[in-house]
Amino acid sequence: MTAATTSTDGGDVTVYIASADTATCTELAVRTAVAHAGTPHRLVVGDSGSTDGSIEMLKRFRDRGWLDIEIAEDKRHHSEWLDLWVKTCATRWAVFVDSDVEFHRDNWLGDMVDVADRGGHGLVCAELLPAAPHTVEPVAQKVVYLAPRPAPWLLLVDCSAVRALGASFQFIAEPAPDRPEGTIAYDTGAKLFAALAESGVTWTAMPASFGSAYTHYGNMSWAQAHGPTIAHRMKVRRVQRRLRRARRRDGV
Repeated sequence: MTAATTSTDGGDVTVYIASADTATCTELAVRTAVAHAGTPHRLVVGDSGSTDGSIEMLKRFRDRGWLDIEIAEDKRHHSEWLDLWVKTCATRWAVFVDSDVEFHRDNWLGDMVDVADRGGHGLVCAELLPAAPHTVEPVAQKVVYLAPRPAPWLLLVDCSAVRALGASFQFIAEPAPDRPEGTIAYDTGAKLFAALAESGVTWTAMPASFGSAYTHYGNMSWAQAHGPTIAHRMKVRRVQRRLRRARRRDGV
């Protein structure tokens, strides 16, 4: 960890990670995000009252000057963290990273900021998730038309531009009589993305080559509610191996 990438030298970028009982994944995300960022930033981890050792681990990192912590005992949802951070972010750029993302390539953050700054974009996503007709949404198990959205697991926004939209990251379902599904669902970030398109604020996705900069393991917190699967156990073992490597690299 170098001084140029600690939370005490934030530059014009704040990186936010939302964590909820994902200690191993969160530690890997923090270590690799900071090690490979390539540009000054402040790092904030928001934890929703974890009981798996996450908070103790994060406090150790805070004491080393790697990050700042925000703790919510109310089991705050991911979209609620994002809405709060857009509202309160003091830097120009806010970058949202899921707790189950691992970074592999140097200057991942510098590359995203450069694309946003050069293009004057209000939003830069690692990838765009296209619309998905006839999708069974996981909460109500209802068939919906799922609107397109920027992948929320790695996303940069210009805070002033996004705040001006007055839109939320939260899940919203609306009647859609012109669609055979009868309902259009806006998953995390999709309603904000629709507002962005209507406003004329520009956005872009990172080039396909950026995909080699990170791995999104995906659904690592869902096992708490649905029980672990074989695929989940395989992901956990991979994360554990990668974390051991990151610890050796950092020397702590």
